[in-house]
Amino acid sequence: MTSERVTSTDAAAPTAAEPVVFVHVMKTGGTTLVFRAVKAFGDEAVWPVANLSDDQKRSLALYARSEPLLRRSARDLQRYRLVAGHQPFVVVDELSRRVGRPLPSISVLRDPVERVVSHAKQLRVAADDPDLALEAIIEDERFIEPYLSDHQTKVFAATPDEVDELPAQVETDRVVAERQALVDAVAAEHPPDTTPRLVLAQALADVLPERWTMKRVYRLLYPLPAMWPVLFPLDDGGLDRALANLERVDVLGVQDRYDAFVDAVQDFTGWDLPPMRAQRVSEPEPVSASLRRRILELNRRDVELYERALELAV
Repeated sequence: MTSERVTSTDAAAPTAAEPVVFVHVMKTGGTTLVFRAVKAFGDEAVWPVANLSDDQKRSLALYARSEPLLRRSARDLQRYRLVAGHQPFVVVDELSRRVGRPLPSISVLRDPVERVVSHAKQLRVAADDPDLALEAIIEDERFIEPYLSDHQTKVFAATPDEVDELPAQVETDRVVAERQALVDAVAAEHPPDTTPRLVLAQALADVLPERWTMKRVYRLLYPLPAMWPVLFPLDDGGLDRALANLERVDVLGVQDRYDAFVDAVQDFTGWDLPPMRAQRVSEPEPVSASLRRRILELNRRDVELYERALELAV
């Protein structure tokens, strides 16, 4: 990507001919805002909903990938009222460069402990293992770096070069390769018939521990793309970049003051978003003192970023 860039700093209030870019940090409550925008403007006015067929409406693949969005032309971007996604903040600058003027941005941050616990519970649901302890998820090396350690800082610290390297695609290729190797190994013992994946899933379910249900095994085998952004580890300047970019968000909120954030978005944009019940995926769960200490240890930079967000947020 070019080093000559138009930044989103001091972007004016949006017009109907340009989108607002929502930097949606995972597990901060932003899904409700996207649904309200869809209800207000229709599918065609919200990225990526406008680009999903009816049977893909629940898919998050486009929501978490930067490259499909960055391929849109300036003319195409003007058809959207809201561009939303689990994208790093640098995408705002790249889209601003594409249209030739600063695009307004909005975002929400969340208390780091609350965000990590919420994300860990979602990973437990994805694993189809309701008995899996939060401590086990938070200590799982597969999840710490991409999701559970300073994730909010990584969203605001990512650089154009990192977006160019398409880490989500790298992760997709790795996951698909691992699944295919597993399929091949089982197929050697259980030749597939007309429904090979179902047969292979049943074969695995027969030999794996009892908690690995058929549903969980089938998810493991089915070659879906990586659904979440995979951000690069922070370098020494990552926190400073994140703090600087946080200052540039036009409307910044925190989840504990979510209604004030939505009101500020409506004031800034002139939108009238219809009310909607918050989209919640899990019930509150007690967090032990030792688990809280471990989460804080993994999220020292997120703690500092969030403290600054509390000062800047509406």
